Amino acid sequence: MKESKVKVWFEENKDKICAEVRCISWYAFGFGLAWFVNGKLTEYRCALGIANLHEKGLMKFCDPATGMEVTIDKAVEISKKMRK
Repeated sequence: MKESKVKVWFEENKDKICAEVRCISWYAFGFGLAWFVNGKLTEYRCALGIANLHEKGLMKFCDPATGMEVTIDKAVEISKKMRK
């Protein structure tokens, strides 16, 4: 039985194709991991900056329900409730 040219070419180049697919997969994994880590670092940097401003008295956090000043931890809890 006669094999097609595509099948013959694929069989000859199967190892190269697999190596390239693995390489592309590692690149995609690396970019995804870098995006995730960068997002977390940015989030932590912003949180530390806001915490620093709060400690110096330049920024105050208030509970909208009571009108009282709250700590950063309580402000985070309130903001999470507001997002939902």
